[in-house]
Amino acid sequence: MPIFETDAANKNQSRSRRGTLIVSLLLLLYGGSVGVGGGVLALNGGSIGFLLAGIGTILSSLLLWIRPVIAAGLYGAVLGGSILWSVEEVGGDIVQLAPRLLLPVVLGLGFVPILMRNGSRGLRSASTDRHVSLGGSR
Repeated sequence: MPIFETDAANKNQSRSRRGTLIVSLLLLLYGGSVGVGGGVLALNGGSIGFLLAGIGTILSSLLLWIRPVIAAGLYGAVLGGSILWSVEEVGGDIVQLAPRLLLPVVLGLGFVPILMRNGSRGLRSASTDRHVSLGGSR
């Protein structure tokens, strides 16, 4: 019986790594393209918003392997900033908001299974690697 449990655990771990790899690569590709385009825009006197979003997305992609909860928080901040910037730019016009936000929101959904898998471990302090309680008693 333990052999089957080990095989199932290995299969789940392999599937988890594959999912993390896919999300990480998609974030890296998206962040790279947004960052490069944003850099060109900034060099030509435009806003640095796309450059910052690209850098934040690339950092999230890399952090996903070592600190998935922090990676999700960073991407959430990038996504929140993108939403605020987009609404500021075009108002509530859904036709103009969709191309700015649809892909970043869909990519953000990739964090859901990763957070479900890692969230039960609790947040860890970056400096001490001790469990950080977010309220309640232990």
